[in-house]
Amino acid sequence: LKMPNMKIPLSKRPYDWPLIVLFMYFIFSCVFIETKYCSGDGPMDSKDDRFMMPETYDFSVKYNPLFLERPRWLKMATCFSAYGFCPLYIILLITYIFGINQTRPIAFLFGGVKLYALIFYHVMEYTSSSPPPNPIAYWLPEGPYLIALFTTLWRFRNPGPFNMEVREKSN
Repeated sequence: LKMPNMKIPLSKRPYDWPLIVLFMYFIFSCVFIETKYCSGDGPMDSKDDRFMMPETYDFSVKYNPLFLERPRWLKMATCFSAYGFCPLYIILLITYIFGINQTRPIAFLFGGVKLYALIFYHVMEYTSSSPPPNPIAYWLPEGPYLIALFTTLWRFRNPGPFNMEVREKSN
């Protein structure tokens, strides 16, 4: 006997709220930082006064010198993130807000490609001639990507992650 399922409303899923905030942060980063980073060549410009670029420059000077240098591979990785991952972030944001179970395959696609990208990116960062000088400060903006990745994979481990079984009353 199969039990009917009922969608769990967002108001009853407070554990999804931090993920919603994280995916909004990722979309913000893609749109306002990464797309601008992609449009440049050579080291970042200290005089770039576009929205979020002075803050990005200052952070890079202190905590991520390789990002500041903008080697070609890092520019390409950032462009893939800005234009490739952003649509996935938007889909997953909508998924978490509206509890869409049918996007489960997309969540696993995201998990696979994002895991590969994170491993590649951070191995390259730490094995470069300019590794992050302060790992704690470096991981403050980078860590949320790992948290969202593993939490999303965990969240979607079962079919119907936004459903609950409804037990029928027996007389």
